[in-house]
Amino acid sequence: MAVDPEKKQAAIYLLGKLLAYFEDLGKQGIEVEGIYATASTREGINTCRSAGMQQMNTPDVRPDWIPFELKVQETRTIFTKDYLRALNIYKRKRQRVEKDINALNI
Repeated sequence: MAVDPEKKQAAIYLLGKLLAYFEDLGKQGIEVEGIYATASTREGINTCRSAGMQQMNTPDVRPDWIPFELKVQETRTIFTKDYLRALNIYKRKRQRVEKDINALNI
């Protein structure tokens, strides 16, 4: 299957922006439980699987759409590693600040 080079470049650009945004969410301490997608083509299904997503058993979805889920807190992939690292840094900083505040209140 041939992929249009312009579409491929656009997809790479968008994915990069999405991953940067996702990392920013971690830096802000925003916890994301999951990422969800549906796929209806072989390429889409393979993309979801290669991203570490698991097929969901969900009723009431269009028969030609396959739902996928990536449990962010449980799955370390190229798509989640920067987010999880940023979130952990945020949590450690917050714990230090809370500890310092508690020490001042004693």
